[in-house]
Amino acid sequence: MQGHERVYFDFFTDFLSGDPKRIPEALRAQFVHAYSRPEALKAGFDWYRAMAKDAEHNATSGSFATPLLYVRGDADKRPIEPYVEGLRAAGAENLERQVVPDSGELLPIEAPQVFIQLVSEFSKRQLST
Repeated sequence: MQGHERVYFDFFTDFLSGDPKRIPEALRAQFVHAYSRPEALKAGFDWYRAMAKDAEHNATSGSFATPLLYVRGDADKRPIEPYVEGLRAAGAENLERQVVPDSGELLPIEAPQVFIQLVSEFSKRQLST
């Protein structure tokens, strides 16, 4: 992987975005720069390696009432319901969801104004309760 970070990150950035052209060159270069050190790249891979253990832990942790906002784009055409059901099955009691049209999984980059608005409105609702 080392020495091929640009190809690696371009693949995932293009795959996860609704429109790869929305991801600026400067940000792509920053991804590569941030992960150019071996220890940074290892830390990124370790995050993914931990997901199975994390899911196992969450399945046995019981329910939680912490407010949770699950936001995703619609570019991959997958419905949000299976993900919402999975979060509820993992114990999320106070869950809100939102699909952002014409975006992929890089919402803060692809639709920053919509993302900020959703998070701000969610935060305000939580503060008012």
